[in-house]
Amino acid sequence: MVIVAFGPLPWLMAGVDSQVGAVLDPALRARDEHYDVLLLLHLLGLPNAALVAYPGVPFATHLWSVGAEMQFYLAWPLFFLLTRQVWTAAAAAVVVTALVDVILRNPGLLGVAPWSGADLARQTLGMIHGRYLLAGICAAAFVSGPGARMFARPAPLRVLHWPALMLIVGLLTSRHLLPATEWVSPVLLAAALAGLVAARQGSATRTSFADHLGRISYSVYAWHVLVIGVVALAVDVTIGLQPWGAAPHLALYGGVVLITTLVATVSFRVIERPFLRLTARR
Repeated sequence: MVIVAFGPLPWLMAGVDSQVGAVLDPALRARDEHYDVLLLLHLLGLPNAALVAYPGVPFATHLWSVGAEMQFYLAWPLFFLLTRQVWTAAAAAVVVTALVDVILRNPGLLGVAPWSGADLARQTLGMIHGRYLLAGICAAAFVSGPGARMFARPAPLRVLHWPALMLIVGLLTSRHLLPATEWVSPVLLAAALAGLVAARQGSATRTSFADHLGRISYSVYAWHVLVIGVVALAVDVTIGLQPWGAAPHLALYGGVVLITTLVATVSFRVIERPFLRLTARR
């Protein structure tokens, strides 16, 4: 995706006389003004820092969350250097995250004068949404630790499935409506995630298509922005982008979903699966 975003394809799309090209052109000029440093930040797994410090790169702005994932998977194992107990590691992660957050917000606490990179670091770490990552960590720690005995007989807990799922969706879409949202939402999310896992334990229900979407979900996320851009360009060139009724809009959305699924399936099989096989061998 980085190769596509920093390659010639966006410029080729911008060269087409369309509304999409008109939007792409100034964004690509901004990209090229800082091309080297933007490319380096993306290759180093810091697209969230790039998005904070520089203009967004067309078809790559959504990669900030991929950077957050990469940084999380680099940082989280470090806590196991202190302990082999997942619950203790989770507690340490909570403490360290809270301390880093306080220090970045108030550098004077350590007797350090505010420095130019403090705001950039704070905003970049803010994009990682550390409290919500901690919610997942704590839920996983509970499920594999103190809560393991609770899930030995999961049948009675299956009633938690839909309430937990609805709570998770509600928290992720309306968390700003809650009081003390910085900590209340993550705590509720951790409880909801643990409840969802409890409800799913021992479930024999499987759907092959849903399983497939789960496997290709990373590729779906990586490619969907480009697919939207290409489809919008094709529609604009052929029939024009215009206010439509509900039915054409649904057809357009349906087409984007279908094409994204197909592209993601190919990407998974050609790019992801060979690397997954390498990790399995090791």
